[in-house]
Amino acid sequence: SASVQLLDYALDMGDRRDMEIVRLGRKAFDGRRAIANLLVQYFDLLSHSILFIFGGYPANCFETLNYCGVIVHRCIEKEAQIYVDTCMRTIHRWLQYSKLRKFSAAIRDQSNRTIVEYVIVISRALYTGAKRIDEFDSLAAELKAHLRRSILHIQCAGSDAELYANNRKVRLVLSAQINKHTSIRKHRPM
Repeated sequence: SASVQLLDYALDMGDRRDMEIVRLGRKAFDGRRAIANLLVQYFDLLSHSILFIFGGYPANCFETLNYCGVIVHRCIEKEAQIYVDTCMRTIHRWLQYSKLRKFSAAIRDQSNRTIVEYVIVISRALYTGAKRIDEFDSLAAELKAHLRRSILHIQCAGSDAELYANNRKVRLVLSAQINKHTSIRKHRPM
């Protein structure tokens, strides 16, 4: 329970029956954490959507979810879940500390050619845009609308996915840029 506790008791330390706990207010709003949670949820679903459409896994390896009124798919294969979840934990930390500048999810073939890649650039204004909960609500609604459109765009692009995924060994590659000169890439063989 997020609260401030005030303890008030008599100087007689022997009997604690006169102790009173008063709960005031609520925990301060953390805009960076709220934005990080929202973006990590989106990056997670974006990665799984790209894997579903372009990655070559059969449809029965995915569960169906509703995200902002859009049907999305999340891979239930343990190897894919571990890879994406591990990346998302790291990305969440970078988002909380305002370090993440770009996120990329790509499908690459055996010769390391990029079949499809989606890059999200995170502006500095996003990190300072939600200092209070009322500011976050409007920012979250705007972000969710953009995220919903991008997932729909990926799903529409998936109509050509048959050309890519069939009879090819491909892998999902998630990468992030945290500062101007630092880039981290995590590859997962498929």
